[in-house]
Amino acid sequence: MSLWRSWAVAKQDLRLVAREPVPFLLATVMPLILMAFIKPAARASVLSPVNPHLNGAEQAVPGMTVMFGFLLAGAAGFNVFREHGWNTWNRLRTSHCTTTELLLGKATAPVLMIATSGAVVLSVGSVLFDLRIRGSLWLLALTAASLVLCATTFTFMCVARSRSVSHLNAFANIGALLFAGLGGALTPVNVMPDWAQTVAPVVPSYWLMRASNNVIIDGAGFAETLPSLGIVLLFSTGFLIIASTGFKVSQRKASWV
Repeated sequence: MSLWRSWAVAKQDLRLVAREPVPFLLATVMPLILMAFIKPAARASVLSPVNPHLNGAEQAVPGMTVMFGFLLAGAAGFNVFREHGWNTWNRLRTSHCTTTELLLGKATAPVLMIATSGAVVLSVGSVLFDLRIRGSLWLLALTAASLVLCATTFTFMCVARSRSVSHLNAFANIGALLFAGLGGALTPVNVMPDWAQTVAPVVPSYWLMRASNNVIIDGAGFAETLPSLGIVLLFSTGFLIIASTGFKVSQRKASWV
């Protein structure tokens, strides 16, 4: 396998992202704006006699990072459909790239988009909204890396199961909003209705928020955070299995239908 051939595919996608950066910029700027509205309400939800120092950023900053990490799935997966719309997908298939090299190249842009956007949102949001992190920064970085992996595999699952851009947008957006609502990215799980608290663990965002809360609020170490991150890894593996069983490189996809 040649990583250079995969990088050649990735570079073309990254050029297109740079030429049309609006989806990436929206996914980076909008969460910072929403944090300003969510933080005051979140403070009332996370404040307790045990943690009187909390200011709401502990919910708003990681919550918006998780939510928009998954919302980027639609924009990140669009590169595959664009190749079909331009009738260049078969040209890529008949090039020197193997299927593995082609898919690895197509995965590079989503990984970089989600990672860069998440890093900016998390770091800038922490500064702007005075996020105080009690735990280890490297553990928070590991949690962010788990989000990148999970959101990327979710992207390819949506691409694999979508026949058109319309399907991709529907699957990605509905899935991301469902993850955000049920997983505690918008409001802490403990203030949600009983039925929502019961089903919350079935979405990966619940475990990502739990890991971030462990690090940010509780100052937990690796041993306490590892189980949540391990479950996120299981979700990522499941998304990848669904994507690999449903993605057929010979299948024609519609760009605008």
